[in-house]
This record gives sequence, C-alpha cells and structure tokens, in this order.
Amino acid sequence: MKIQVIGFSDKTIKYSGYDDITYSTINKPFSLDMYNINIISLQNSKLWFNKGSDTNSINNIDDISSLGTMLRCSKKAFNIIAYPQNYEYSFYYNKHQSTYQKSTQIKNIIDRIIPSVMCRLSIENGEAIIYENCKSKCNNNEYLSAFVFHSTSNVLTKSVGSEKSTTICYSDHMLLTTIDFTTSEMALKDFFVEIGIDEEQEEIPEWLTDYCFFNDREQNEIISDKMRKIKDLEFDIDKANEILKTNLRYKSILIESGARLVSVVVDILQKMMNYDLSEFIDEKKEDFLIKLDDITFIGEIKGVTSNVKSEFVSQLEVHVQGYNDKLEEKEQNENVKGILIINPLRNRPQSERDEVHEKQIHVAKRYGSLIITTDVLLTLFEKYLNGNITSEAFINKLSEKTGVLTVDDFN
Repeated sequence: MKIQVIGFSDKTIKYSGYDDITYSTINKPFSLDMYNINIISLQNSKLWFNKGSDTNSINNIDDISSLGTMLRCSKKAFNIIAYPQNYEYSFYYNKHQSTYQKSTQIKNIIDRIIPSVMCRLSIENGEAIIYENCKSKCNNNEYLSAFVFHSTSNVLTKSVGSEKSTTICYSDHMLLTTIDFTTSEMALKDFFVEIGIDEEQEEIPEWLTDYCFFNDREQNEIISDKMRKIKDLEFDIDKANEILKTNLRYKSILIESGARLVSVVVDILQKMMNYDLSEFIDEKKEDFLIKLDDITFIGEIKGVTSNVKSEFVSQLEVHVQGYNDKLEEKEQNENVKGILIINPLRNRPQSERDEVHEKQIHVAKRYGSLIITTDVLLTLFEKYLNGNITSEAFINKLSEKTGVLTVDDFN
C-alpha cells in the first residue's frame, strides 16, 4: 500500500508499520493518484499564521486551494484530511517589527477559520467541528483530539465516554478526522486498523478506471458539469477577494500614517474630484496640490496617535502662505485654500476616538482652512461610490466650508 503524507513540512514524525510512505509538503505535493492513500495533515502549528488583519485565512491558503483542486480531480486515491488541533493562531503581521501583533487559539475563531480553510479543500461548510478535548481508541491505543464533529452520520471513530464523532466518512473516497496523528509513530497503523483499511489494496489499473460500466458515463458527465460550475464559482470568489483586498486598502486610512496613508488618500481624492495628481511633484512641502478653475487646494496628510493639534493646522497654513508668496513673486493671483486630511488617534478603534476639539476647529476657521478626518473621508468616499455624492458637490463643499468637514454637511 503506497501512502503519501502531505503536511506543512516534510520534516515530521515518521510513521511505523508501512515501508512505502512518501512525505511531502502542501506547497509541493505529488499527484494524489500516484498513491493508494493520501493524508492531508493540517496538524502543524506553523501552518496557522496569517499576515492579514482578519481571522479567516492563513498564509498558505493558495497551497490549500491547489490541494482542493487536486482532491476534486483525484479518481483513484483514498484521501484523509486530518483537522488541526487547538493551536495558537497568529495574525496581523507588522513588517517593521517583523512580528505578529495578535494571536488567539483556534477554538476562539473556529466558526471563521475552519470553514474558510476547509472550503478551499472542497469540504462544504467545513463540516462543523466543536471544541472538546477527548480521546479516541484506535487498535486499543488512545489518541487525543481537540475537536469533535457535529455530524453523527457515517461515523468511523468516536470519543471514549462522550461518544462524539472524531472520524467521519465524507464521501466514497474521502474521510475527515480530528484525531491527532503527531504524537506516535504508530498513529497511522493504529488508525487504519481501527477503520478497517489496513489490508493491502489491489492496485487499480488505468484500463479498469476507463472501462465503462452501467452509468459510469453519466456520472462522469455530472462530475465534468460540476467541475465547470466549481471553476466559475472559484472565479467569482477570486474576484470578490480582489474587491475585498481593494476595500481593505481604502480602509487602511483609519490606521496608517506616512507614505502609505498619503498614497491611499491621494487615490481617493483623485477619484472623488475627478482630478489627476500623477504629475504632482512632492517637494517635501505640501502632500498634494489640486488646481481647479476657481480654487487651488493645498493639502497636508497626517496619521498621528494624538488628536488634532493646533500646530498641525498652523503647519498647513505655512504651506498655504508659502504658495501665496510664490504667486506674489510671479504677480499671479489664485484663490488658495488649505486642506488638512488627518488620521487622528490612529492606534484606537474607530468607536473609541474623540471628536476634533473646538479649539482646533476655531484655528482652522481663523485661517480659512478645512480639517477632514480620515473616517469622514472614507464615509464620503463610500457615498460617492454608491452614487450619493457627486464630484461637483464634494468640491463645492471643500471650497465653501471651513473648520471641520462632517458627513452631515452632505445631508
């Protein structure tokens, strides 16, 4: 019996009882149909990391998706998916500090991370699991599980005492298990004996697979049709993920500072004002300059951990006066207005941020400038994308309003 064990790393426990075992990694597995049995093991704590800020994916999700495609195309092999144990899940990677900022146990996000990952392996609804530490007997030896299946159908192994499902038959060619295979070299041997597949299996020749019997042709057509639909759905999922990625970039103006914040804010302004800023040259003064027919906007973009300070508004006024001085030298005249786009208290959740103080609003009014916090800009951009705000209305409000811009200004 030829066996392939596919895990995060091929440097894993070496199982006893079988001579012909291949160990490969999830990013470079061998064809499933080269083997009688494939064990896809998610039982490695190093697999459960996500550089993103959400808790519904892992860094190796593309490798998991590729394995899902291989599983759907597998015709001969018997495949086993070993669910993870209750590992620590780390996410929200900070490139500057080279560390993950947040972590939690898998049991705390079980309704998000498990369905998301298992869906990529074509396991519908992730076959819901419940956190429950237990033991299962395999060949008279006990093995741990951190989770049990909600399903009570097609059960192959149960937990000792509580009688909960720890291994279920998902299809004719696939079973799912929460039993921990990483604690004993005899784990596979004991498991196979327990579920009754320890006997040597006759190698199925290719001609027998191709030989048509009864309704084989009809079933193959059904599979082909479903595969086409799956590809269409995968395309839709990829498209939706790209949109979510774009949306996340826009939402980043609620946490970012520096060049990353400037880049996204400028992108939003270009869209909302229908203006091309690609030729703007950053001379380390203002962050943007938008010259329209009847008004010129001088912009400063900041991301800070404090609330808005008077000095930020004053710095903006320095840029405005510097620009006016250049106009005066050229004997030119423009209607110039300063815009401060700021992400204040950026280390706090949006719900915990304070309003801009009246003192800073008064300073902005005195200079004839306008403060726009990034949460307001993001909300207005959403209204713009929904067709509820026009470029003309946005520009007019920026032209006429001083102090601080609010969403209510557009009601």
